[in-house]
Amino acid sequence: MERLVVRRDPWGHIDVAALEASVDAVAMKAWILTRFTGADGLVPLDDDALERPDQLFADLWRRARPDGPLRGAIGRALAELVDDAWSDPDRVPAWLSGVLWLAAETAAPELRARLAAVLSSPRFSAEAVSSGIDQQWLEAAAAQPLDADVRPWQQLLAQPRYARIAYSALQQHPDLAAYCLPDFLRWVPAGDREFFTGEVLRDLLLRHHDAVIDLLRKHRDRLAASSGLCEALDAAAAQLGRPPIFGPPRPPSELFPSLHEEMPLRDHPAVGPSSKQELFGSRLGESDKPVAYVEDDEYERAA
Repeated sequence: MERLVVRRDPWGHIDVAALEASVDAVAMKAWILTRFTGADGLVPLDDDALERPDQLFADLWRRARPDGPLRGAIGRALAELVDDAWSDPDRVPAWLSGVLWLAAETAAPELRARLAAVLSSPRFSAEAVSSGIDQQWLEAAAAQPLDADVRPWQQLLAQPRYARIAYSALQQHPDLAAYCLPDFLRWVPAGDREFFTGEVLRDLLLRHHDAVIDLLRKHRDRLAASSGLCEALDAAAAQLGRPPIFGPPRPPSELFPSLHEEMPLRDHPAVGPSSKQELFGSRLGESDKPVAYVEDDEYERAA
């Protein structure tokens, strides 16, 4: 611990440059463990502010250079801690939840191989399931880039306990996100399905933009097999102010009703019949530009 140089810059933040000059994985691992046990002598926890012990390392990760020694030290320290915990899956260390949260938050490349092993063999004890730590293991794995073999995630998608996490991993690929949408939504209670459909569509558009619309249309037959899903997606699109994905385009009078209502303009001396006709006589139109998208159906053959 003496090897770490932790000091404040003029703005009160930890000086990342000074820390990078002294950090290594061994010292970082020791710092993480002492902080998670509440014995951090370098940066004491602020109990009055209800500070999370893991938040400090997430902030340091975000401020560190992507190829700098600080990120490397954090990634290697987390990898060693993950190894320590996974070597005895029947034991749940007190620090494990914070380490797995950091693993999901940073998606450090040093964790990729270790978390892939977790994904291919989800051997969780009853204690891990009861505490929810099994889901945190998989959330950390879902934060890593999607591998070519997505069958482990598709198998987890068939389990209601893990379906949300599995779909969050599959969402990284727009074609998989569209194809697997019915498999995820079937576990959502009927009363919540409309809300979740809208949230998923919003997330997919933010992540993949309009490319996902073409991919949803590509998998229309599969989506239509799930009762009411196509209609729910059209309703969600309307809530976002977008044209239907599957149904016929809505007339402009429905999209912009306020622009097509008769308004009492006759009382205004500057507006006559010809001006009124000029203002409200035209109809609004829409145009859809073609969007290029990735077509990859290898997972269908593998499933």
